[in-house]
Amino acid sequence: MIKEMMYLAEIEKNKGKNIISLGVGVPHYKMPKYIRESVVKAVTSKNDIDKYTFFAGMPKLRRLIANKAAEEIGITTSEDNILVTAGSMGALFYSILAIIEKGNEVILLSPYFASYAQQISLAGGRVVEVALKEPEDKNGTYSIDLDKIAKSITKKQN
Repeated sequence: MIKEMMYLAEIEKNKGKNIISLGVGVPHYKMPKYIRESVVKAVTSKNDIDKYTFFAGMPKLRRLIANKAAEEIGITTSEDNILVTAGSMGALFYSILAIIEKGNEVILLSPYFASYAQQISLAGGRVVEVALKEPEDKNGTYSIDLDKIAKSITKKQN
């Protein structure tokens, strides 16, 4: 089903329609050249590059991320508080597992990527869907309805 929706979205994009895909997270930009070059250099020059790494990620990378967080967004932390994941879905799931308790209701704006609801359910939470406001015209954008969100909050979410 997801592949079919991605295919249909691509057909509509090729017709000139402004389609925002909520499917697989494929970046709309190319990987920066300096990253590609660093990957090639690491793969060709290091004998141990094809080994498993620490579960939390390589210490040097975690240290660089901690430094970047301090530099760019003013969050002071250490590499011990950084977890590097293989992708955003793993990071999201780990975060959900850390904060959702059994029976918590979680407001989820709809439409959403299918696995979001599944991750909440696996963590013991219950999804409360809140639909986005439909665009007023076919070329418009969806928006968040704050009143709907407010009406969806119950004591189970506090």
